[in-house]
Amino acid sequence: MKQCFNVVRLALLLLAVLVIGQQSAQAQSASQVVSRLQAKYRDVKAIEADFTQTMSSSYGGGQQTLSGKLYLQGNKYRVESPSQTYVTDGNLVWIYNANENQVLVNNNINDETTFNPNDFIFNFDQHYSATGVKTVTVSGRQHYMLSLKPKQDNSLYRDVTLWINSSDMLITRLDVIDVNDAKVTINMRNIKLNPKLSADLFTFRAPSNAEVVDLRS
Repeated sequence: MKQCFNVVRLALLLLAVLVIGQQSAQAQSASQVVSRLQAKYRDVKAIEADFTQTMSSSYGGGQQTLSGKLYLQGNKYRVESPSQTYVTDGNLVWIYNANENQVLVNNNINDETTFNPNDFIFNFDQHYSATGVKTVTVSGRQHYMLSLKPKQDNSLYRDVTLWINSSDMLITRLDVIDVNDAKVTINMRNIKLNPKLSADLFTFRAPSNAEVVDLRS
């Protein structure tokens, strides 16, 4: 009986060590998560992913959802969906509305009042400060929810949350709330790091019958 008790006590002790070890692995401060995230993306020059975006607003009359492809490279990006394509080469931006067969062309202005997905992945620490982190489980996988606040008072966004897979430190989801309380959630999947992307992806050639509206002054 005594031997059996010792075996049970040893098993409980090992279990306690494992649980404590898991808790220690899970317990990460916001600064630690930021450091790991910076290390992960330091050598990432380009990203390709499938995405689903959901937008809701008290003024917008319900929830809107769209899905498509996302390409990021430096200050360039391309967002494709069945209804709209958004492209910038860093200098110009093209917005193509397929339903209206219309292309808007303008200068690309990257500041605190515009939405640039690169700023939330490659350069988030330049524009936002980490205010907290918590650990959640999504589809059986542990994620960090990193809360960010803008460094600039004139930022269009007042709250940003990055969802980060703790096993590989990939950003898989982005929650953004703007100053008008509109919320945008972007879920990313099939993420590829440093794919070979053609330069043609970051320019846009309007269909021959499309209306082109040049907004450059």
